[in-house]
Amino acid sequence: MAEYRNAIQNQASVLQPSSFGELFLLWERYPGAVPYAGGTGIGLTSLPRGILSLEGIGDLLSITRTERYLELGAMVRIGEIIALGKSAQRNAIVSEALTLPLGSIAGPAVRNLATIGGCVISGGDAAASMTALDARYELRTAKAARWISAARFAGVNLGKQELLTRIRIPLDQWDYTIHRKFDEGSLLILIQNQKNLLTKIQVVFGGKALLLRDKNTETLLEGKNLPLDKKDVRRFGELWESYLEGLDAPEPFLKTRILNSIEAGLLGLAD
Repeated sequence: MAEYRNAIQNQASVLQPSSFGELFLLWERYPGAVPYAGGTGIGLTSLPRGILSLEGIGDLLSITRTERYLELGAMVRIGEIIALGKSAQRNAIVSEALTLPLGSIAGPAVRNLATIGGCVISGGDAAASMTALDARYELRTAKAARWISAARFAGVNLGKQELLTRIRIPLDQWDYTIHRKFDEGSLLILIQNQKNLLTKIQVVFGGKALLLRDKNTETLLEGKNLPLDKKDVRRFGELWESYLEGLDAPEPFLKTRILNSIEAGLLGLAD
């Protein structure tokens, strides 16, 4: 059924299924086994006793595009997504809203190993992108599959023997993408512009176990002319400050950095 070998570090059993059916059958037989993707999140000295390698499941490696969506298998490498965004040029298959935050992750060697599914599960830089882009995740068990929005997933734990298998991203076009990278996560500002009219804006901060977005504040700038009025930018910052004051996290210094970055980014679109 599966090919077995021993990991040198601590003689962990490595199970290599070639389909979802085989994966969940092995997982049922070895309930303590841990799914293994790029491996960047597992230390060499702390390998679990059982590993379910996902490399052999083709559906997890697929990239498909329809007229409305880009779909990524959870095992697609971060480096591959970034390269696809660069090759697409103006008719971008992969939005800068995704490639910019992903490009800020570690170095090329890590990005060529790390998977988009692992990045989503661990939170951080992918969280802001996926939420801002209204992405949805397919979560699968042996008996069923369900879809959940990126925004809701931030507060949800995977169920027992449940796996993130696919990511669906709407192909919306964004005219302005502003990205700021912090040690604690990424800030993303996305803006749609039609005939110098700001028609849609999304401001999201995503960090480790932290996802911030205030939809009510976004409506303040929708319908405003570009370039923006500096008074509107300052008011937008004040509303975000009120939003953050009502939260226990993040800590005060990071709150200040987020607010300063939002204001600086939007002032770049002001007269």
